Amino acid sequence: RSWRIVDSCVIPYEDINDYSIDKSLKYLAIGCGKTFPQEENNNRICIWDLNNREEIVSKSNLSESVNRITISPDGKKIAFSHFSDPNIYVANTTDLVISDTLIGHTETIRSLNFSPSNPNELLSGSYDKTVKNWKITSQEHDDIPIPSMGESWPYCLSYSNDGSMFVGGLWEKLYV
Repeated sequence: RSWRIVDSCVIPYEDINDYSIDKSLKYLAIGCGKTFPQEENNNRICIWDLNNREEIVSKSNLSESVNRITISPDGKKIAFSHFSDPNIYVANTTDLVISDTLIGHTETIRSLNFSPSNPNELLSGSYDKTVKNWKITSQEHDDIPIPSMGESWPYCLSYSNDGSMFVGGLWEKLYV
């Protein structure tokens, strides 16, 4: 199979750290910012309508750079984290007001994904070498044991299309 670019869109931001597209391919969530505090503050979150190629809502001058961002499959929520903050923040996509703060990790978030089948379920992995499956509405989580992490941390996590399983990658191993 071959790949080709079918369309392009210029996003006028610098220092994009992460992005996520909803299941319908309509909305794009973007997390930006510099990782060094002495540099100019362009820390922001933006939601774009890809069909109309325009920014819908933006929140700028955040206190910290956005490290990870993910958008729910229905396009109604985002979850994001900052580089030096172990918490996960959940906001609606219409005004980016934070509705929930998920507290449970002790170090920076490395991977963050909504379940494709449940917009109230979120998977996170952190430099603290833990993987958590969050129930956003109750702010509760299940710790998911990953055998023999050693010195590695969950580098990337992804749910299966139906949300029943996930794949977790470390530097040298892959778990299903």
